[in-house]
Amino acid sequence: MLPTPRALLLDFGGVIADAPEDPHWSSAVVEAVTEALAAAGVAPLPPEQIIAPLTADNHAADLFWQSDAPLQRDHASYWREVVGASWPAAARDAVARHGCALSRRLMEARYAAGWQLRPGMARLLADADSRGMPMAVVSNTLSGAVHRDFLARIGVARHFTAQLYSDEEGVRKPNPAIAERAVDALGVEPAGCWFVGDTLTRDVLVARRAGLGAAVLMRSERAERPPHPDVTPDAVVADPVELHALVSTHW
Repeated sequence: MLPTPRALLLDFGGVIADAPEDPHWSSAVVEAVTEALAAAGVAPLPPEQIIAPLTADNHAADLFWQSDAPLQRDHASYWREVVGASWPAAARDAVARHGCALSRRLMEARYAAGWQLRPGMARLLADADSRGMPMAVVSNTLSGAVHRDFLARIGVARHFTAQLYSDEEGVRKPNPAIAERAVDALGVEPAGCWFVGDTLTRDVLVARRAGLGAAVLMRSERAERPPHPDVTPDAVVADPVELHALVSTHW
């Protein structure tokens, strides 16, 4: 038996909502970066020079679980020191000045255009809310603002007491600090919190490091590329419908 859930901490992608990566995302990002460079009077860069570091960093992010407490750069530093690391200084400065907007455009182009609430999630959120169970979103992302807008637009943001995103918090799962901050925001003891995510390397591990009551793995279309650490979830569910049933049996 799992502990009685007093609060739910939910990952965003793969749990609350999901969508495959848009295969055409690169053209929109190249356009946005080129516009930022032009506004600063800087010569354009070849498209491959813009896209290559973004693709490399996406894979590198999968290995952050190997650090005990991974951090996340702010938007300006990300574009200057990660994406533009090998670019001319003027180009690096130009994208850094537009870092927040470029991060948002990247997230919108790469994923957000196709986001849909996972079937059964709306019912779960409404039921948990009606029972007075506080909930928080805890997600690694380059632009939490895009997630906030989506949840508000589809009418479910009201169910969440807090939303914690790595770009706003400066830390990434499985750094336990982001989960601990969510627990504090909900005002519930860690032992009463269930964390639900779709990865072992970020979600189950962060629940263990933060000392939460339960770590639930929800299956999604996204596969974990690196080898996962030796952690085991307390329960595995296929989707929000199964999660709702599991939570209901412990209320």
